[in-house]
Amino acid sequence: MTGAFGKSLSGRRAVLQGLSAAALSTSFERGVRRAMALPAYRRTHSIADVGHVVILMQSGRSFDHYFGALQGVRGFNDPHPARLSSGAAIWAQPDGGGGALPFRPDEPDLGARALTRPPDDWEAMQHAAGYGHWSDWAQARDAASMAHMLRDDIPYHYALADAFTICDAYYSSVLGPGGPNRSCMWSGWVGNDGRDGGPMLDDAGDGYSWRTCPERLDMVGVSWRVYQDAGQGLTAKGRWGASSNAFVGNGGENTLLRFKRFQAAADGTPIARAARSGAHAGDGNALLADLEADVRSGLLPQVSWIVAPEAYSERADWPANYGAWYAGRILDILTSNPEIWGRTALFLTYDGSGGFFDHVVPPLPPFDATRGASTIAADDEFFRGSAKFAAGPYGLGPRVPMLVISPWSRGGWVNSQVFDHTSLIRFLERRFDMGGSAFVEDNITPWRRAVAGDLTSAFDFSSADHKYPALPSTASFAPKNHDRRDVPSPRPSDLQRMPEQETGTRPARALPYDLHVSATPHRRSDTLSLNFENNGESGAVFQLRDGLGFSSPRFYTVTGGQNLRASWDGLQERAYDVAVHGPNGFYRSFKGAFADASAAQVGVATKTDRDHHSLVVILTNHGGRRAHMLLTDIYTGVSVQHVIPPHEAKSVSVSVVDTSGWYDLKIGEVEDRSYETVLAGHVEDGHPSNTDPGMGKVLGARPPPGGPFGDAMRKS
Repeated sequence: MTGAFGKSLSGRRAVLQGLSAAALSTSFERGVRRAMALPAYRRTHSIADVGHVVILMQSGRSFDHYFGALQGVRGFNDPHPARLSSGAAIWAQPDGGGGALPFRPDEPDLGARALTRPPDDWEAMQHAAGYGHWSDWAQARDAASMAHMLRDDIPYHYALADAFTICDAYYSSVLGPGGPNRSCMWSGWVGNDGRDGGPMLDDAGDGYSWRTCPERLDMVGVSWRVYQDAGQGLTAKGRWGASSNAFVGNGGENTLLRFKRFQAAADGTPIARAARSGAHAGDGNALLADLEADVRSGLLPQVSWIVAPEAYSERADWPANYGAWYAGRILDILTSNPEIWGRTALFLTYDGSGGFFDHVVPPLPPFDATRGASTIAADDEFFRGSAKFAAGPYGLGPRVPMLVISPWSRGGWVNSQVFDHTSLIRFLERRFDMGGSAFVEDNITPWRRAVAGDLTSAFDFSSADHKYPALPSTASFAPKNHDRRDVPSPRPSDLQRMPEQETGTRPARALPYDLHVSATPHRRSDTLSLNFENNGESGAVFQLRDGLGFSSPRFYTVTGGQNLRASWDGLQERAYDVAVHGPNGFYRSFKGAFADASAAQVGVATKTDRDHHSLVVILTNHGGRRAHMLLTDIYTGVSVQHVIPPHEAKSVSVSVVDTSGWYDLKIGEVEDRSYETVLAGHVEDGHPSNTDPGMGKVLGARPPPGGPFGDAMRKS
């Protein structure tokens, strides 16, 4: 690993040391071993070397639900979670009692059991999101929404993350159910403009007619196919492949079949063969037999989407590890032909959260000036409401897992750039528009293009990693019969504790962010001036939250090279307490008072010094007395005092070399206990680094992330 922050801070493979060699016995494990060992195709050392893109979108699991406990990701050890209007950390969801924390259901062999499905329809998700309040994940729904799993429950999923690349800032596209989210994967939106039958906001409608990504691929001569099981047929209106036998068919999740062009295509035509045909597992053939035949013969299309039967889709009312078995089968097939695998990028993701809680409030567009601002148009990103559906932002929705499995993404990496399902289309654009074919999906809104990346940062096309870890067996995950072992609606125990996240760090991909927020208090007007600055290449959403609980969250979208100014009114309490959240753990907190004439009036700004691998903190004293500022490094506990005369400024350089580019600083004023500023985030230098050592608990000490509840709380 190169760059100023390349020094490893922990043994990220330690969690696998106890696995036995017997775990490599099945064909699936051989498939993953082959995937780790086979060389990448590296003719151009660019995305052009990708010959096949395979997308497996499973159903309804949030990031925290599956991977909140995984080492190195932004999970349960997040040092700066958003806070509710009550002041409690966002983990403690109101439930009519003392609050509900994430919990693991007290059931053996949890990955082999079916869970209660929390509601995930448009109305339920909009209500839970509350336009950024994010406070109704437990009270108005089943407590199952707060359930999560651990490595021992879903070992194959964790092993894939250890072996390849996991994205911990990949969001679902829509605050709604699976169908609309799949529409974003296949077409870039849900018909946001209300034309051509849109918007698609539920899983029941059909007859849509806007153009889809597969049709655009046809226009530029890129081959594609949907791999699915035909089950009891793929054309029955309203079912579209859903079967009474959940082990065959496509679970009704091929959203293309809800579009007029795919419904009307005559049997035997190329579009019908590509989207409306499938294998026949119910006839005794193996699942994915058509995929296996195409890989064996070297006929895998350039772009493939795989739609699993319901029982293997990882929908919560089916065991998660049935899905692991299915994913293992796909990987075994792809790696059986080295010529194919050496040119293949496999994306494994999930359509929506399935109603399961995730603690990271997603980027949202501003509805009007009371909810923020944007340097780029956010038209068609807000649904105005109808007789059937409430008004609300289309998305982004909660984080969902994304595993990038390929010869160019090996090594247990974390990528923390913001993505959503439209990023999959963006990746196809990057790959297949290289010859000037004008392959562009114009359904993707300008706001989405600014905020969500194209997934290329998850790859390193210049090198290949041939190391491989031991992997757990999936042999026992194959369904032995068609029965389900249901878990009754899980309830947290009376004594709740924040879940523990695995310690340690992981290698992290370089990101296109260089973000700053400056704050200046004005006592005469009782206002706090804020400047949101984006010096990076990618757009970013700054989320502003009121710690005093008087104002709703606001969202400021700033494109690369731009800035936005805002003013925060502190008249009601003659004080301010605001927090700003951004990508990859970016965090600012500004607290202070206006009422006291002796209160510190010190503005704070930052800038990046890449040449010296430092964050420069600029403190400006706008008050009439000397300010005695105390700057504390949270990682080391070291504090340094800086005295600033009235109406003067001082710059302090903070090195981030020893923390892989990360910083977490607290600034106080000796004579004014109400004044406090917190600065946290990562300095990018264009090179790979490591994940946050504080989050990984390998440097210094932190209080538990549970906020006022501490590490435990008792249900009332």
